[in-house]
Amino acid sequence: MTQNWGGEMKEPKEEYEEMGKVGEIAEEEEKEEEEEEEEKTELKEKYKGEIPQQKIDKAFAKRVGRDFATIRKWKRELGLTEKRREYSTKEKGEIVEEFARLKKAFANEKCEGKRTAREIDAKIEKIIDFGIATIYLWKRELALTEKCPRKKYSSEDKMKIVQRYDKMKAETPYLRLKDIAKMLEVPERTLIAMRRELSTEQSPKAPKTKSVYLELGIRENKCVECGNHFRLLHSGNIKRHLLRHHKELYDKIETEREKMTKIGKMPTEDEADNANDSDGDAL
Repeated sequence: MTQNWGGEMKEPKEEYEEMGKVGEIAEEEEKEEEEEEEEKTELKEKYKGEIPQQKIDKAFAKRVGRDFATIRKWKRELGLTEKRREYSTKEKGEIVEEFARLKKAFANEKCEGKRTAREIDAKIEKIIDFGIATIYLWKRELALTEKCPRKKYSSEDKMKIVQRYDKMKAETPYLRLKDIAKMLEVPERTLIAMRRELSTEQSPKAPKTKSVYLELGIRENKCVECGNHFRLLHSGNIKRHLLRHHKELYDKIETEREKMTKIGKMPTEDEADNANDSDGDAL
């Protein structure tokens, strides 16, 4: 009998069996190390003299049954990691110019379905072998990004523009804001911001004029003829009610509306409905 490090007495047979197990484990570990070295050698031979791409690394990792991180680790150990190349300003400019040329060509190219900007970028990315993010980064570095010029308005300019808007709105109440903005040659959002910025006293709002159906067809939310109550005060609802039940009053209001439209005091039928949408929703 022999005594092990723990002080237990074991039969020689048992001790021999345990030593055999340790030997088997050692052999397995040695075999795994040899296989790993073989795989490393295969990797080195496969990529000798060239820089492997990420997708090739992933494919190789899948084939040999290793994870991608292990392959990358081996590449670092074998000195196969890609060193980031530095591009000169001239080279960056040439690549950006090529990108712009291809983008213009693809945008003008006739195809069955219209391509989105993202799809065009993805196609060009494969051709020039550079990431789109890198291209746009270089464009910013080279100050080649197109910036939308913004006109700055002084307080006096803003006041004059808003006063002109108020005058035009007072003369033609149903002229839409975007139409007035075009006439004033000011972006619609800029005009809205100017009116919001100035106080109520400086920029009085033009009074809202209701549809002729709201003026002549109802009283206290009820039909002037039959007393029908309207839950939603919309000129379209009132018009349909009068046309169906009170044709004589409908004809009278239509005649009045046509007269007022000709002299510019009333909107057309579609404009009246749009103008009173907000009023009807609020009520």
